[in-house]
Amino acid sequence: MTCAEVLRYLSPYLDSELDPRTSFDLAEHLARCEPCAARVRGEERLEAALASALRGGVADPALWRRIEGSLPAAPRRRRLRLLPALAGALALSGAALLAWALWPGPRPGELDLAAAVAADAGAEQPEAGFVPSLRPPEGRRGFRYEGGRHCSLRGTPVEILRGSAGGSSLTLYVARSEALARFPEAAARIAAAGSGKAVRCRLPDGRSFAAASGGGRLVFGCGAAPPEVLDDLVLATLAAEGR
Repeated sequence: MTCAEVLRYLSPYLDSELDPRTSFDLAEHLARCEPCAARVRGEERLEAALASALRGGVADPALWRRIEGSLPAAPRRRRLRLLPALAGALALSGAALLAWALWPGPRPGELDLAAAVAADAGAEQPEAGFVPSLRPPEGRRGFRYEGGRHCSLRGTPVEILRGSAGGSSLTLYVARSEALARFPEAAARIAAAGSGKAVRCRLPDGRSFAAASGGGRLVFGCGAAPPEVLDDLVLATLAAEGR
């Protein structure tokens, strides 16, 4: 992907509207191109500042009355024609606010990265010809690789590896370590744990979750396997030689 293509796709990338393959290619470019990465960081800071300002705003009826008073009077017939559109806009705004309020977030004791994994439906079919950049050695802890694909998790390009260990299904995710910028709780826990150690928690459905980062990569996973097995597979994947 070129710098010009990054600029073309920047807005839908920040809004998580790109397809997984394009998101992954763009993220790969950002890892190699500092000017483009700096542009993305600047846009993300601007969006975060705007979101913070909007959330901190206070409704001011007096201000709204002053704005209304400054507008020229409209013919009554025109105002009536605008009422359906205004009602539709208000309905859409209400729906957006409700969706924002109900957006799934981390529960007590659950990492923000784990919350994103818990919300992942995980029903995608394997991608034909997919070759993961990293994966644990076949047979380690009884691991058996069953396929994978490129995907996007809360706007973060990832590789998803499906498999099983000791008869228990599990899913591993591989991403660049820059992805931790979107998950500050996980980033803090991983930094505190230190190199060569995985952090863990339990998902609401009872599955184990583990994550570790190093060498520019982030590996995390979940499954019904015992926590120590998942920890070992996450760390083995992180230590594996990339393609």
